Amino acid sequence: MRATFADWRDRLTFIVSESPVLAGFLLLAVLGVVVGLGWLFTAGGWDLPSWAWSLLGGYLVLLPALAPSAYLLARWLRRRRMVTVYLCNAEAHATNSGKAQEKYYVPPDVWARKSIGKYAPTPINGGSAWQVREYDWDEDTRTLFVEGTPLPEVNDDRMFTWKTYVEDIYSDLIAKHHALNRARDRMSKMAVDVEQASVNENAEARERGLMMDKNAAKDAWSDATSDLDDLSEMEDLPNVDDYIDAPGDDRGDDGGETDE
Repeated sequence: MRATFADWRDRLTFIVSESPVLAGFLLLAVLGVVVGLGWLFTAGGWDLPSWAWSLLGGYLVLLPALAPSAYLLARWLRRRRMVTVYLCNAEAHATNSGKAQEKYYVPPDVWARKSIGKYAPTPINGGSAWQVREYDWDEDTRTLFVEGTPLPEVNDDRMFTWKTYVEDIYSDLIAKHHALNRARDRMSKMAVDVEQASVNENAEARERGLMMDKNAAKDAWSDATSDLDDLSEMEDLPNVDDYIDAPGDDRGDDGGETDE
């Protein structure tokens, strides 16, 4: 179960912080072994035959090449019966509060006793792994709580409906985005139009011997920006309720999963 320690560094840090006496004893033991081997393999220790030195030299030469393979083999033997679980948390990734995906190896007996939330875990990779959006391991009670994602519980018709809705609203938002970009490019021209309209209103008022309308500039600006108000409206965007017939809509059952 990879819930407390991520790697050997975490384990070493835990030992040093929780039991400094044990850590010091282990350090002294390692130093004693190194010093003892150094004394045994020198003039004051054993007189090894030539074949022993050849065997030791060959071991030291092959150790860098064989150690990674031995480590990978040992890790595979340890994990081959484990249940692979992927924790997917897009919200944490979007807010930079955590990883978007984490991988856990769960013992089969722990996975068999797990508690499931509203949605069951989703089988992935041909059923060889599971995907969840909540993963909570309680070290004290040795219990595991998981919850899957809601979308796999939806039938194909509803998935297609949601896909169509997302595509339509995306197209509408893109069109509004382009229109707002064009409006932004027109801002300088709109200022010139407002200035010209104000000058014309002022000149016309002088010719007629009238006072200039105090709302002339405001009216000119309203005329120039009349089409921008429609761009900011979002009420005309499609609603998902228009795509889904609620009374006849069938949802998938939220049943538990079958462990293979």
